[in-house]
Parts: sequence; structure tokens; C-alpha cells
Amino acid sequence: MTARPHPAAAAVALAFIAGCPSPRDFIECVDDTSCGRMVGGRCTVNDDTGHQFCAYPDMACPTGMRWSDLDVEDSISGQCVADMSMGDGGIDATDAPPDAPINDGTIPCALKVAFHDGPDNAREVWIANHDGTGLINVSNDAADDANATWSADGMRLAFQSKRNGGRWDIYIVNADGSGLTNITNTPTADETSPVWSPDGQRIAFLGLGFNVMYPNGTGIAPVTSRSPSGAFTWAPSNMQIAFPSVNPNIPDVFVATIGSGAQPVNVTNSGTAETNPTWWPGPRIAYSTSDLHTVNGDGTGATNLTPGTQHFEYSPRWSHDGQTIFFTSNEQTNYEVHRIAATGGAATRVLDNTLTGAGSGDWVVDVSTDNRVLFERRTSFTASQIGVVNADGSGAVFFNGTAGTNARGATFARCP
Repeated sequence: MTARPHPAAAAVALAFIAGCPSPRDFIECVDDTSCGRMVGGRCTVNDDTGHQFCAYPDMACPTGMRWSDLDVEDSISGQCVADMSMGDGGIDATDAPPDAPINDGTIPCALKVAFHDGPDNAREVWIANHDGTGLINVSNDAADDANATWSADGMRLAFQSKRNGGRWDIYIVNADGSGLTNITNTPTADETSPVWSPDGQRIAFLGLGFNVMYPNGTGIAPVTSRSPSGAFTWAPSNMQIAFPSVNPNIPDVFVATIGSGAQPVNVTNSGTAETNPTWWPGPRIAYSTSDLHTVNGDGTGATNLTPGTQHFEYSPRWSHDGQTIFFTSNEQTNYEVHRIAATGGAATRVLDNTLTGAGSGDWVVDVSTDNRVLFERRTSFTASQIGVVNADGSGAVFFNGTAGTNARGATFARCP
């Protein structure tokens, strides 16, 4: 039996139906992996049936997500998803009525920016729009808070905080600052550097080793016994993580497969220091030495995109379509934002600056789905702003947290 579409949702669905497979009794992700019928959809599993269905944002639900009320089977149509952090697909105790209206994508998401700013040992985690408006302090505590990472639906953040007795714990908070929860709470150890997986099901972090866990703090499991020496990045498959690790005296880029028990694969191993790996939603990893490189996740297809240059390239970040890599280079003396085709060729400067002095420059940190570049404009080792600029160098804006002067750790929200 097919659930009756809610009238408000049915109109939105018409815009998407032409691209969908032939009619079926429910939206199952094996057939429609994009969940593309409405904005913000994502796949999750219903434990009762084992099927993966599409759920969509609705802030009226305790988890912020509701099963599709378009075509989903009668038993779950329109209901709130029980625990999106675990992806268990059950129904909340406070069930909404079947075929209740859902949020159709009006919640702003993809151009939200999270970052930390404030004095040393007293930083706060902030959220702002891409132009610096709508600033919210979501950590709001006298202790040090830093290194925020977005959930896949753009509704929550994980970050590290020292508010619990002076040791680092990892907390979850909603994007409006509500629902703060300590998910590690280990009095004898520090947990830091959370990075949320692309599907939102797990968080990688550093604690007593290099680990992953569910977003409610359960299911902690090791990634590998090898220690990262810098920032790490999830594969789009949600099953691998690339990270730099010293081997034995300088860092190479390794790829670990979660849950395999196998040793991570050294995918670079060139004898020079390799850092800043970032994974495009595809097979390629970009990373930097003094040049900019790409390599497949299995170590094949290594390519130097900037051979023979006399300057340095750092902090590569992929465009959403994988055709362009944005990065920081000192080609024009100052460290500035550049772009290059993912296949190589001439690099183009995106944004000019006249910064001078130690520690200054524009450092690329992220790229939005519409190719706006997020960067940190550092005027010294201890002073910086968040910058956002269009891919052609136009429309640059700069902002900080309230009364802040050292904004770092910025990232765009990741939205379905």
C-alpha cells in the first residue's frame, strides 16, 4: 500500500519526479541514492525492514529529521526518525502524525560557516552566514572551545572543549546553540580534533589513540595504531581516512580502512614531507609538499600538478565538482589564494593581498558547494579573520567572532 502524499509536499515533489526511477511503493535509497526529491534529504536505515529510506529536515522533530511523506511505506511515512546520530531508523517516542508536513529546504545551511575565535585558552565556537551576518556563539563558556566540525545535515556541530575539569572532551551542539552534550567525558584523557564523516554516522577523533565513534559517544573503535601528525580527512565512502604520519622522520600520507584491522597504506612515500591531505568526493586525494600533488586512494596515479616551481603550495581544497583545486601559494611573494585545474596547468591567483610580516597570508581552509572559497586572513601569528571570496576573486568579505581577533578553524556546513 502506498502512503498518500501530503499536499504541501506533493507540489515540491513534482519538480523532481521527472528524474526519478519508475514509480515504486516507497523511496528506497538503493533506487534513489541522492534522495533528490526534496532539499536536504539523506538516506538512513529502518531497522524493522532493513531498507534504506529517505529522511528530510524538520526542526519539529527531536532529531531534526522526518521520514519522507511522499512515497514512504505507511508504517513510517511522515514520522520523526528516532536517532539520526545512530541512523537506526526507528520512530521517536513523540511520533508526529502520518503524512505531517516536512521542512522543504527553507532552513539555510550550505553557506553557514563555523569557526573558533577568542583569546588563547578562552576561545569560543561561532556560527555565521558566509557574509559574517547572523553571528551565534554556540559554545558560550569561559573555558577553551575549538575545532568545530559539521554534521552531514548541517544541523549540529561537534567540537572540543576544556569546560569539564580542564581536560579536552568532545561535545555536540545544535546549530542554534541548544542541546549541548558531552559525548566523551573521560576524566583521565583528552579527546580532540573531531572530524564528522560525510554520512554523519561517525566521528573520527584523537584520544587514547586514533579512533572513531558514533555521534552519541558510543561504539569507540580504533582507526589504526599509527598516529596522525596533522589534520585527517574522510573518504566519500565513509570507510577510509587519509592522514599524514611521520615515517620515520618526515610525514607521508597514509590511508586507513576502518574496521579492517589492516595496516594503513602509505600512498605517497616519496622521501619528502607530505601534508594537508584532502579527499574529493571521488577517488583522488590532494596533498602538498613544496608542490601540489594528487594521488588515488590506493596509491596509484600520483601526479605533481606544479612541477618545477620555485615557490610553495599549501592547503589544497577541491571544488565541489572535482575540476578545480584551490590552495595557498607564495608565487607572488605573499601567501595568497590560488586555483588550478585538477589535471594541472597554469595556476591563477584568486585574491591579491599586500600583507607583510611573519605569519601573514591568506590560507585556504574550505570550498562551498557553489565554489566560494573560505580562508583565514592571517596578519600575524596571533591575529586573523575569516574570509570568504568567490572563485573569480570578487565579493571578498571578512569577519570575526564578537570582539575576536584570532579567528581560525573555519569550515562550511556540509548539507545534502
